[in-house]
Amino acid sequence: MKFLRKISGLQIVNREELLTKYCNGKSVLHLGFVDEGLIADKIISNDWLHAKLHPLCKELWGVDIDEAGIRMARSAGYDNLLYGNVEEPKSINIGKRFDVVLAADIIEHLSNVNGLLETIRLNKHENGVGIISTPNAMRYYNTILALFGYELIHPTHTMWLSVATIQYLLKSRGFEILEFYMFHNTRKFKPISSDSFLRILMKIPLYFFDLLASKTLIRACPLISDGIIVVFR
Repeated sequence: MKFLRKISGLQIVNREELLTKYCNGKSVLHLGFVDEGLIADKIISNDWLHAKLHPLCKELWGVDIDEAGIRMARSAGYDNLLYGNVEEPKSINIGKRFDVVLAADIIEHLSNVNGLLETIRLNKHENGVGIISTPNAMRYYNTILALFGYELIHPTHTMWLSVATIQYLLKSRGFEILEFYMFHNTRKFKPISSDSFLRILMKIPLYFFDLLASKTLIRACPLISDGIIVVFR
């Protein structure tokens, strides 16, 4: 097996805690900040990442192609928000560079990954960092669902990334990887108030099975966690 690679030394972290820690006290450009289609619910439930970053950052800007979402964010009191396509670096012209350029769970929705990486490169300070988080192609339940003929995936995802592929992607574009983490979201199957009774019945066993897996299987093998976070410059 010529291309078999040992992946070790991975640490599981809380995604939001790690992202907010890196952005705390820094100037931050948040790419794809709107969370398209989810912003209204996330503002109400206090689960919107941009809102959590806002009081922590020295300066926070957001860029997105969702014009309706930008208007909603502005009406909620957020400023420094621009329309721009992260896949087209020339469409984003803020006139300054940032300590952190954050692309949280957007790379898997894109067709032009090189455009995103160039946007990050052009908008961070020379010693600033880019941070990418993305779902993990190796997450454990992908294989389980596939055995029954299913794939759990957002309808606008264009790709899956793994630890090895995102490492190669960044290194081949001249970036230096500083830190690598895995994260697991135990709330994804948790029933919510808007769920139908049937959906609640379906989600309860999934939620408890995933919770058990997070405390056993995933602790032993972080490579099969939900997602990946990489910090680079």
